[in-house]
Amino acid sequence: MLAWKTSLGVWVGTLIATSLLLSSGVSEAADHRDSPRLMANIAFEGNVDINDTYLFPSPSNKENTVIIVTFSPSAGVSSPATFHALASYEIHVQNTSAIADNIIFQFSFSEPDEFGRQNFQMLKQTAANGEAIVSQFGVAPPSAITTQVVAFGPTGTKMAVKGGGTVMAGLFDDPFFFDSLAFNKFVALAQSGATLSQRVAPFFPPNIPNNFFGNFNVTAIVLEVPTVSLQSGPKNTKFGYWARTVANSEQIDREGRPAVNTAAIPTPYKDVFNEGTPFTDSVLFTPAMIQDITELYGVSVSYALGLTEILLPDVLTIDVSKPAAFPNGRTLTDDVIDTEFKLLTAGALRSDRVDNDSVFTNSFPYLGAPQPRAPLP
Repeated sequence: MLAWKTSLGVWVGTLIATSLLLSSGVSEAADHRDSPRLMANIAFEGNVDINDTYLFPSPSNKENTVIIVTFSPSAGVSSPATFHALASYEIHVQNTSAIADNIIFQFSFSEPDEFGRQNFQMLKQTAANGEAIVSQFGVAPPSAITTQVVAFGPTGTKMAVKGGGTVMAGLFDDPFFFDSLAFNKFVALAQSGATLSQRVAPFFPPNIPNNFFGNFNVTAIVLEVPTVSLQSGPKNTKFGYWARTVANSEQIDREGRPAVNTAAIPTPYKDVFNEGTPFTDSVLFTPAMIQDITELYGVSVSYALGLTEILLPDVLTIDVSKPAAFPNGRTLTDDVIDTEFKLLTAGALRSDRVDNDSVFTNSFPYLGAPQPRAPLP
């Protein structure tokens, strides 16, 4: 798991590096459509494309933690507005100092009916004595793993989780907000060798800011459980998770922190990254990430190495003893883009001038209702 460091320099490095949005020239941000493989078949398999991950204390119950994973960019328009019936959607919780999955939540869905409704099952896996289910040393023996059904029911409905908590899977407004059009111009200018002042110009007047994601929906799994059930012990307030989708026994996509693959992995390696795990991140992807960071921002190799050591392994972490705000977890209202651009440009660009357009709530499931633009099929 990520080494827990608290110095100002480390947190600044995390903020800068977790969403370096220039490296690949993609047309969207966060992890929407980060995979060339998925882009080639987005109309049929876009619902196994992970968009964003969130991790924050419940605003309605201080004893609980909320995990949200969104899928299917522009659901109902270019991607399905339902979950893949032959795929597994997984949340891997890490709650020790080791790079190891200690709890796995697994979701599977039925074929949708004519109205797009599905049934789904939620499993919870744990290992004996709180040991790791999966680590860099391998998988625990089947006899040491306990698997139990903790929820079952229809999409679009709040359901109780066995052992405490609530879960819901369904269609929601995309919570991500960003001026993707200005960003594309920014990328093109950066690749042409333009100066920083020239690159940031598309974000300033007379250009009109545009939230590309404002009218789109996503599918999402929203899980709220007692915080203690995610901890290795009551005194360990630090844990995190990474999510993945699996189809035909093959991992299709994964994400921990927002935009790591989109931002810091070169295009030829994006599918390889999506098929990997946090256990081999540092060995496989450190050189490529260093190259991207140094070339795009002109920083030293040693500085880029420091950022890479924070970014990898790719796990979204939180210390629940401290206020939740990215990079300590990620709330729905965190404007990660503004924060990152302030740091990336040394204040030359402080905002993309796009505000959150979603209507979030302080009660479960927290996400906004789906936009009418993307109706159920």
